[in-house]
Amino acid sequence: MAEARLRDLSDQLAAPLVRRRRALGLPAGGDEPVFTDEHGRLVLPADMETHLKRSRTTPVGIGVNTEMCGGLLATRYGTPESTRAYVPESSPRTTTETAAAGRTGGLADRTQARTAGGAA
Repeated sequence: MAEARLRDLSDQLAAPLVRRRRALGLPAGGDEPVFTDEHGRLVLPADMETHLKRSRTTPVGIGVNTEMCGGLLATRYGTPESTRAYVPESSPRTTTETAAAGRTGGLADRTQARTAGGAA
């Protein structure tokens, strides 16, 4: 997997990667590796497992930041809706965790409220 190059990917998979790389000023040619570190350097096979584990934690960090910012907004402006975070469909959060948090998934809650005539 560490040896994969952009040319090995389908156009559908490669196109977003190439756009992101160009936006970040990273090399985006077909001979470039698919898996790179934050500096555009090849991820070595021995480091691939650690690299993938770290990349999986990114959505968790984003979720935590969203919850914190929503709480701060609610505290400052008194808007309880701002505490309802967006939980992506692919979120690793279990149904039990979601129920314990008192919601079914942020965006879905707001959408339901709008379609039911409530404020969101």
